[in-house]
Amino acid sequence: MKGTIPWQTAEDWPHRLAALEIDPQRTALIIVDMQNYSDIYMGILPQCRGLLDFFRTHHLPVIHLRVGSLLPDAHDVHLMRRLNWLRTSEDKPARSCPKGSFDYDIVAELAPWPGELVVDKNSSGAFNSTAIDH
Repeated sequence: MKGTIPWQTAEDWPHRLAALEIDPQRTALIIVDMQNYSDIYMGILPQCRGLLDFFRTHHLPVIHLRVGSLLPDAHDVHLMRRLNWLRTSEDKPARSCPKGSFDYDIVAELAPWPGELVVDKNSSGAFNSTAIDH
């Protein structure tokens, strides 16, 4: 079984990907850092939701990534990231996003279902701060 997902309309982007063809035997959906700490991602929320619905409907693997400090004081995060992460301007201090906080949670529209893998990371790259490749 192969599937095609209608993806973007011509109005969305001039160099759009009209459809996304997947091979379910070799495909998993990875949703990256769609968390409450920022509303920056809301522009792509409908596309993420469409992909998520397709993968769930066809019982395909879904993996959610979350980023933030795994320790409340953020000492598990690299110093430069800790000083600059989530800073909205130079005159404001960096925000924290510790595991267990509202900001750390995945947005409700994409919340993981039971059985979907959630991988926590404390850096921007899942391959350098988690065991996702295993």
